[in-house]
Amino acid sequence: PQTRSPGGDDMRVPGPRRVTAALFAACLAALVSAAPHDAYEDRHQPLTALDPSTFVDGTSRATRFSGDLISTEGDDASSADDRAAPFAVSVRASRPRASGELECEDTVVVTVTARVAPSDKHWVASYSPPNANVTATAPTKYALLTRDPAYLETGVANLSFKLTCARHAYDFVVFTDDWVVRQGWRQDLVPSAVAVARSDVVTLKDADGPRAPRLVALASTFDAPTESTERGEEKEKKSSRAAASNGNASLSPLAVAWSSGRGAEKGARLRWWVEEKKHEVDEVVSFETSVETEDVEDVKDVTDVTNKNVYVSYATTRTYSCSDLCGAPANGTGFRDPGYVHVARFGAAFSDVKPGTRVVYELTDDTGATYPSVDAPRLAFRAPTRLSLGGEAKTQTREDSFEEALVDDSSNDIAAKNTNQNENASTTVYPFALALFGDMGRGTEDDATTWQEYGSAAIDVSNALTKFVDSESIDAAFLFGDLSYAVGYGSVWDEFCEQITPWASRVPLLTSAGNHELDGTAAQWQWALSQEKEKQTQKRTRDVYGGGDSGGECGVPSSVRFPNPGSLKSTGLGMGGAGGWFVVTLGPFRVVSMNTEADFSFGSAQFRFLEAELSPKRVDRDLTPFVVVVAHRPALVDSSFGRDKPSIIHGDGDANDGSDVGVALALQEHVWPLFVESGVDAFVAGHNHAYQRHCAFLGFQTPNRSTYFDKSGCALFSTQNVYENPRAPVSLVVGTGGAGFTRHDLGAPFVETTLYNFGFLSLVAESSTTMRGRFFGVAGEALDEFVIVVDDRDRDRDRDLSSAVTPPRGPRRAGGGGAGGGGGGAGAAAA
Repeated sequence: PQTRSPGGDDMRVPGPRRVTAALFAACLAALVSAAPHDAYEDRHQPLTALDPSTFVDGTSRATRFSGDLISTEGDDASSADDRAAPFAVSVRASRPRASGELECEDTVVVTVTARVAPSDKHWVASYSPPNANVTATAPTKYALLTRDPAYLETGVANLSFKLTCARHAYDFVVFTDDWVVRQGWRQDLVPSAVAVARSDVVTLKDADGPRAPRLVALASTFDAPTESTERGEEKEKKSSRAAASNGNASLSPLAVAWSSGRGAEKGARLRWWVEEKKHEVDEVVSFETSVETEDVEDVKDVTDVTNKNVYVSYATTRTYSCSDLCGAPANGTGFRDPGYVHVARFGAAFSDVKPGTRVVYELTDDTGATYPSVDAPRLAFRAPTRLSLGGEAKTQTREDSFEEALVDDSSNDIAAKNTNQNENASTTVYPFALALFGDMGRGTEDDATTWQEYGSAAIDVSNALTKFVDSESIDAAFLFGDLSYAVGYGSVWDEFCEQITPWASRVPLLTSAGNHELDGTAAQWQWALSQEKEKQTQKRTRDVYGGGDSGGECGVPSSVRFPNPGSLKSTGLGMGGAGGWFVVTLGPFRVVSMNTEADFSFGSAQFRFLEAELSPKRVDRDLTPFVVVVAHRPALVDSSFGRDKPSIIHGDGDANDGSDVGVALALQEHVWPLFVESGVDAFVAGHNHAYQRHCAFLGFQTPNRSTYFDKSGCALFSTQNVYENPRAPVSLVVGTGGAGFTRHDLGAPFVETTLYNFGFLSLVAESSTTMRGRFFGVAGEALDEFVIVVDDRDRDRDRDLSSAVTPPRGPRRAGGGGAGGGGGGAGAAAA
């Protein structure tokens, strides 16, 4: 048997072993190889297709394949044929810069040249840090060489890889199945992937500098460093970096979180100022330039910006280690250095900034590094119209029972407390637009097979959000669970944060946990809780389903990288020492965020939190006429998963039914009556990867599977897409951020619209009585639109179901395109 080299010369298996080798090749072709393949429809994280423990590293020691690429013939087992390197790999910039340097988010072209017959089992992977042990570390991305259609013909593949700055350099490793590198005198039956070539190290400029800012909101108990003030013509003043011990309640909840490779000793800090010029922010000369100019006359053209106060807030710096994670792959092959996450508030001075004012900011540290770079536009956003927190949980001590971490009733907060700017009666909050969606993940815009399962959907949604932010059509955003789908592969978090930076750095972003951030197995949680006792750290929130969907993360990476008002302390892991539920006021919206991964049953800590925060004592309908509850898992969803029977993890006596229908029934039983009685206007969730708009749902006295799909639980269907004075919350599912569609709908009678399109929901409060919802696709088109009109808040809200109406006739399902998920219950379980 013969194979052909790229140059056309015969490459023969040496000597008399040719026939035997051919038989082995045929056998191995029938085996399941460790090499990746394209079919991952039921996988949320394609990196799970790789098992580094089975890999063989042929690049870590001298082998018979070291040497120059040559082309020879012959049957001698000791010929140069055996000694030739089977692959060569090189890397170049896709668009070279004049400086010759590569920068963060640049794309490189990886060229792989084969000296053996091209195969669909050949692939290349990126590693960061470089020189990784490929038998113990997962790559950051990989791509089949057949992504280049010419590879099977020419033996040369040119593939693009986008390089995210993640504090380290990169290199690229070529893999193949075990047969290709088997030497003629040795017959090996192990069908492992083998590393056969490694590129030179690829360095990125300022790879460990500040990166990926996102605007977040913090609880008053979250540590807040002190703030100093600069003047435009002065050098930066060094202020105390000690955290403020009191007075945080008077600070704005608005803050910036970002990442770098530099610890607290480098003095990471936020600098911000108010832009008073009318021109665009990219016309502003950087503050770095202005403060270092001795002659103030030289900078008169920017004195409107630089001679105003520039405020500096030092950051709280956090990180986590492998030992903080609860299981594999997060604390094994998927772990990589997370660097440091810095969080800095805008501080007390922000209370004087008028709503709508353009605020400019940048990130820096003691090394002199600045983000954005000095020659790039500054970051900027509009000061929010009313951003404040609801009642907060009590600060928890080791002696406190976690279940008793309730709302502090002494704070008796209604929407105006802790406001982030001075307001008066004339301040208008209308219109105010809130973008909501869940289940995003990481998209692809290069040749990485890693993300071809979902394609560019998550990037497309991010690009759409960026355009809406550019046009100032979004005032805030909420991503409710299943953020990155890292599920234990740390590099994905860095890529995800870079993906959302263009919009998340310019509008407040709220996040909450989903199953792919928080859920662990019983054994993983047992280990995590034992570590808390040993390390004397704050207690974590354990999920109630036990499915292990977080890949051993158990809430740590997401809560460190994305602090929210439910994170009580900067030192907390998992949920920052809290349960992950919180309340925030955004303009005219009172947004109540549940943690549906945690216990929400009647009498639980979360139930009592909801009961308190939805009471008339806490909700001021004059300030916040609309109350929206968000959660990861839906309380009403058209899904086949759990229709006939529960889905409970066997062997875990504490696990609840984690099916779509099972969780919905539990929510309907325990908290939905509270939502109805409290006048909640809308309930928005994800988890199921589709868009569904339902009736205004009143519920049942005794929710169960036999009545779940009955329309009689509806209080009102819309009339020409208008819900007029509904007596119950309108239910929506918006799991459309980018993860592949689940397609489990059955045509339930409570559904008004089902779409399989990627995008986000925009809720716009147009007045104190009218809220308009639009579901926007990635092209910016409105694919669904509805209006909720509430002009009678005193309407009787009893549980009489007699007013339920027949749903509208006509098409009940629309949309298309995108990757399809699995069709059965097992696929939905990991949504």
